[in-house]
Amino acid sequence: MTVTNLTPNAAIVVTALDPYGVSDLFADENGKLYLWLPDGDYTFVAGNAGYTATVDGAATTAVANGLVAPLFATDGTALVFDGTALAIKITNAKSGIWYALYRVNTLGETWELLRSVHATTDGDLAFTDIDATAPYRFFKVRASITQPLP
Repeated sequence: MTVTNLTPNAAIVVTALDPYGVSDLFADENGKLYLWLPDGDYTFVAGNAGYTATVDGAATTAVANGLVAPLFATDGTALVFDGTALAIKITNAKSGIWYALYRVNTLGETWELLRSVHATTDGDLAFTDIDATAPYRFFKVRASITQPLP
């Protein structure tokens, strides 16, 4: 697999390719990094940019995945209250991407990670069974290549 658009001759940090060794890697003079991986789908970070690739018996080039900000549903289902529970839905989830739900009571405070979900399909993704009785007024969803840590 070829990873492109990296800084030429620079050390490149690669994450999210466990269990494969990715230490002491450098881009070549053209800003390319070459990885030999078995067949499969990969989502990873190289040089602080997200990439996806599918290896299927032949050489392939990883594609910068350009994470897109999550979009809340506009059909009235973005925030649904049901007694003491809350559900939050986004409509543009991408398979292989992590989505994290954060909450805070007052803007300016530190956002608390409530939960994260690894999308397995494109399209709608809902965070359900959120305690609506807790004193939190603000929620946000962030997309990430790797699983967010608490």
